[in-house]
Amino acid sequence: MQEKETSSGKARPLEGRRIVVTRPVKQSIRFSELLGNLGSQVILMPTVEVSEPSDSQALDMALLRLADFDWVVFTSANAVEFFAESAKRMGVSVMEALSNTAVCCVGPETARISESYGVDVELIPMVHTGQAIVELFGFRGNINGQTFLIPSGSEARAVVREGLEEMGAIVEAVAAYETNPVSEVSKEILGEVKSGVDLLTFTSPSTVQSFHALVRGEVRSPAAVIGPVTALEARKLGYEVVVHPNEYSVSGLLESIVQYFE
Repeated sequence: MQEKETSSGKARPLEGRRIVVTRPVKQSIRFSELLGNLGSQVILMPTVEVSEPSDSQALDMALLRLADFDWVVFTSANAVEFFAESAKRMGVSVMEALSNTAVCCVGPETARISESYGVDVELIPMVHTGQAIVELFGFRGNINGQTFLIPSGSEARAVVREGLEEMGAIVEAVAAYETNPVSEVSKEILGEVKSGVDLLTFTSPSTVQSFHALVRGEVRSPAAVIGPVTALEARKLGYEVVVHPNEYSVSGLLESIVQYFE
């Protein structure tokens, strides 16, 4: 069967390009496969690990009273996954529990995962950032007194919570997962990365920080990033950001990487 061509007209536009993927192992599988299908030599170097929170009591209690909230806001795909896993552990059906609660997702990838659990997503901001979520609710009108639940990661910024609270909303932010830096990687992988690569890929500020620490600042290859906060962190640590897609998703990142190498 003939391989499908990309918009550039080439079936394998990333042929021979050495690209480093720094996402956690579970989240990197699809992205790595897509890069490989386009000809890239993918170097898997997970720089952070994502796990259940050390204390899940706040999340568990929130799950048992989801009907009390007007909105649940998911700011990452990981938040959805760990929210659903916690619900399963508590014997709660996510779809049924959210049947009378509206859901907002930060972007299309997060929405896609939410919908895979049977959850209807009502709002997705045009720009996929926390600040855009706040602005979207501001445009919708008065939210004074409305209740919001925000399951998020340990590294999450308080932009959404603080922005909604400033408009009078009652917000409960709970830890749905923890993100921790990887303490070490194999000598083989470090050797491959230090021998020279065409592109580093970062999907969060923590992936940038951990990568920088693991290579001790000795690798300065150009970077592809998702989102302005990640771009800011990469530039702060001295990386040249050459790929910064308008759509903050894996598919948007992949398309921009292909365009860059054209």
